[in-house]
Amino acid sequence: MRKAALLLTFTALVAGCTNTGPGSPGDPYASIRCSKSLDPPPIPSEHVEYIRAQSDDGDLYCKNVLALMYESGTGVPQDIPKARALFQSIANVDEAGYHNLGRMAEEGIGETSDYVKARALYQRSISVSDSKTKLAKFMEEGIGGPQDLNGAMALYLRSSSEGVHRLRAKGVTLTPEQIEDFNARWLKGVTAYSQMKILQVENSLPLEVRRGPALKPVWFAMKYTKGSLVPEIELLESSGNNSVDQMVLKGMSSYRFRYEPIMPEGKTVWPLVTSLSPNSAPRSLE
Repeated sequence: MRKAALLLTFTALVAGCTNTGPGSPGDPYASIRCSKSLDPPPIPSEHVEYIRAQSDDGDLYCKNVLALMYESGTGVPQDIPKARALFQSIANVDEAGYHNLGRMAEEGIGETSDYVKARALYQRSISVSDSKTKLAKFMEEGIGGPQDLNGAMALYLRSSSEGVHRLRAKGVTLTPEQIEDFNARWLKGVTAYSQMKILQVENSLPLEVRRGPALKPVWFAMKYTKGSLVPEIELLESSGNNSVDQMVLKGMSSYRFRYEPIMPEGKTVWPLVTSLSPNSAPRSLE
């Protein structure tokens, strides 16, 4: 189970890692190929050699994959010191590489758990979202160093809405600017994820609707109510076809907010207005 988790999460851990300059391999798709080589195990020997060659040529993504393979013993004999050395070589050119070294120090992989060391390494890989969340948790609970609730809050604001709400419940206050920034990011996320849902609903409408007589866009509100991630969907303007309107409302009914905004004092409902075009041609969600 742990092996699978490592291989599923490595993409997030090298979000800041890109191919290096002069030593980069000639294959512009090396990172994608290295990723696909792990799906599904077992890894063919020729794929292992490809990953190793690309790692040697300077592809940081492939090097991270190889390090995780040595850590978990996937496709190669398990070798923790070699895994650590590869992670360190990534960190030497990209600070995001310190995340895995911090994780190993925290979890005691190949060494005794060292929270002070882990905290320092997460600080060095602060550009990685997972490192922000880990460091914030250490600061919140005073792990590996002094407790710093305000410092933890500053990190949670960029990485964990759950952490933000938890610290607010503990009495940590936010400035008006921080609240505005948090809510702006919430709204940006809602806009992006609701548009994905809208595309799903548009593509799921029957062919006779999408190719039928022209209809007006369906305008509707998704109302966030304080304390609930389930929006209230309200029709604002009909497409001109009641059955299509109901299909749209039913399709959008499964949408859920990912997390809660920070509501202004006295405000309990936040309406968000958007529309859907019944006659849209199928579009990709990517």
